[in-house]
Amino acid sequence: MTAVDASPTVESQAPIWFRLLMGWRLLAFLLLLSSLAGVLARRGIVLEGPLRWTLAVALAAGVAAGGLAIRWMAAREHRGRLAGFVLDFLLAVIAAFLALNRMGMFTGLDAVGEAFNRSAGWLAIIIIGWVAQGFADRAGSAQNALRQVARWTMIAGGAVLLFSIGLIPGVVEFFSRAVQPEVVFLWLVAIAAGASARALWTDRAATLFGSSEREAETMDGLFFVAPNILGFLAFFAGPLVVSLFISFTEWDGLTEARFIGVQHYIDLLSDDLFLRSLRNILVFAAIAIPLAVGPALLLAALLNSKLPGMKFFRAVYFLPAIAGVVGVTLIWKQLFNSTVGYLNFIILKVTEWINALG
Repeated sequence: MTAVDASPTVESQAPIWFRLLMGWRLLAFLLLLSSLAGVLARRGIVLEGPLRWTLAVALAAGVAAGGLAIRWMAAREHRGRLAGFVLDFLLAVIAAFLALNRMGMFTGLDAVGEAFNRSAGWLAIIIIGWVAQGFADRAGSAQNALRQVARWTMIAGGAVLLFSIGLIPGVVEFFSRAVQPEVVFLWLVAIAAGASARALWTDRAATLFGSSEREAETMDGLFFVAPNILGFLAFFAGPLVVSLFISFTEWDGLTEARFIGVQHYIDLLSDDLFLRSLRNILVFAAIAIPLAVGPALLLAALLNSKLPGMKFFRAVYFLPAIAGVVGVTLIWKQLFNSTVGYLNFIILKVTEWINALG
């Protein structure tokens, strides 16, 4: 047996990038754990009341998910890859958002919009270059020269526009704010989490964790629907959870929240106006829904039956819905008629005028 045979094979050793991922996974777990401890101890947290406890619950869920991800990734299971990818993606987005918020970038968006509105006139240079590039095909021997002029015109217009908006002072201000210790730490976390998520999304990670083709497609799908999921969590699920927690407290939004249990619900069920409104809703639902749905179901069943004359009745019933579509189709067909159609006539005249300009 040779020395090569006695050494461990490449497949039995953990790749370096996997060891780095495991190290980052442990570091991210400790980061979430320390953040949870800081929230519970009110250290460095400006949030109070239900918002603080909602954040504590979210961090506790992240800590639990991080612990499971470490265990599953150490066993090289696909669910560890999926859990690590989701956690890293969320951590990267949240850390980048906190960094930009700490830098005050969101409050400066209005100023950027106002500066762009004041400098929008410089867009005319870009438009002139774009139009000139469109006419370059009709320039004959000067075609290449006209394209170069048009391209540099658009570049110059873009540079002037960005300079007039205040690009250089904005970049200087951005980097001056980015060197703050807290901001640098948040950006490092965002970059590390993003790099880890990218590494877990590669084919070599799928091979190492034994992911099937269906499981790999699931990860791709999660990545592409991530914007919708994040929007749902930030603007619907998150406020809903906070509202649910607030309903169990006595809180005016300024002072410390006081937990009172289901007292609000007891008061609500003891209110005569609420009970009267609830009764009206139930009565309306009991009367209006059957009267609206019942005849519709009966009519649908009749249309689907094989009674004598039902085909004629079905045609008469659906005629108003079909006639409108047919009428609109005939009108548009007449408008686009190659001989007497108004739209084609206008398009032809406009095209002839543009060609005459060239």
